[in-house]
Amino acid sequence: MQPGTQILGAGASGYIITNGAGFLRQWVTGSNKVFPVGTASNFTPVTLNNSGTADYYSARVFPDVRVNGLTGATIPQINDCVDMTWDISEFTAGGSNLSVTTFWSAALEGINFDRTHCAVGHYTGGAWDPNSEGPAAGGGPYSITRSGITSLSAFAVGDLESPMAIPVDIRLDSYAFLEGPFNGTTMNSDLATDGVVPLSQPYSGSPWFYGGAETVPSIPVGVVDWVLLELRDAINAASATPATSFARKAAFVLEDGTIVDLDGSSIPTFSGTLTNNLFVVVYHRNHLPIMSANAVTQIGGIYTYDFTSAVGQVYGGAAAHKFLAAGTWGMFGGNSNGDHTVDAIDYAIWRNNAGLPGYKAGNFDMDSQTNNQDKNDVMVENFGEMSQVPN
Repeated sequence: MQPGTQILGAGASGYIITNGAGFLRQWVTGSNKVFPVGTASNFTPVTLNNSGTADYYSARVFPDVRVNGLTGATIPQINDCVDMTWDISEFTAGGSNLSVTTFWSAALEGINFDRTHCAVGHYTGGAWDPNSEGPAAGGGPYSITRSGITSLSAFAVGDLESPMAIPVDIRLDSYAFLEGPFNGTTMNSDLATDGVVPLSQPYSGSPWFYGGAETVPSIPVGVVDWVLLELRDAINAASATPATSFARKAAFVLEDGTIVDLDGSSIPTFSGTLTNNLFVVVYHRNHLPIMSANAVTQIGGIYTYDFTSAVGQVYGGAAAHKFLAAGTWGMFGGNSNGDHTVDAIDYAIWRNNAGLPGYKAGNFDMDSQTNNQDKNDVMVENFGEMSQVPN
């Protein structure tokens, strides 16, 4: 197609089939140029926009996503991809700066494909080069764009379980128990049942000084209390000091230890980029904070860590968290002022709270009543314990 020409009226009922050796070639400049291409059974157009040197670009499509881009076997993650490859080339190599927008129907999506977290992969340098994930646009056909393309070859769409997409946000699926409300298998949610859990996060004061504005209209079902999550980026746990902190967020911990976002079910999401390894710190207002002993890794864009399952899950081992039941560990209670040590200051705070109902720092078993059980069953047992979080 010569410069200035247009293809009119193309759509799902009329388009150019290019799943053989042929290409559709058009002149592409700095405005969107639609390539209405597809196979005999599927209309899968692609739009190119070139802010670089104007040139002729060619496009064709074929059903499959292959290990070597245009050749080789089907990739093992095909069920996490759109089952289509867009083969794009240019007449004169060099000078391109393309935005590539691919379009597809739901029928082409693999059975595991997640269109809310997907991206356009580009085969270059002998491997699929992923792009930052995002939600697909549209409602059928769906589309997604990748910009900054300077070399041409095969393009395909996949989700975070495929080679096509990498996570933009850090989604953290974590689990922790608090000693105080632990009942042998789960945690009691008396504070929420009694209506004393505050609607806004309680970590704005000393020693946390967290400035987040997390607020809810009501406390979700199953909430035990607020916790404060902190992400640290370090080579190893010993070097994960406060200087390596890059994100914090207040969240809820549920009766089964799941830490969730403000809706009471979603996993917390953080913005940030990792350079080294991810270590997670969990703070609670009257329990000793803990940090993951191991770097937290991601599968499918979700970082998962269970602090409760073994003594070695928390940095510092047995000195850092308490054995609660067979196969279950939790955060030491009794640290009413959050200074990382259970000591005489905590006793003084408990004494000032003794006999009072409500959301009190000295109410270590978190039954909304500060009394001798808090002192004898929690604080006295843990007197002298210190957090092992690098500080």
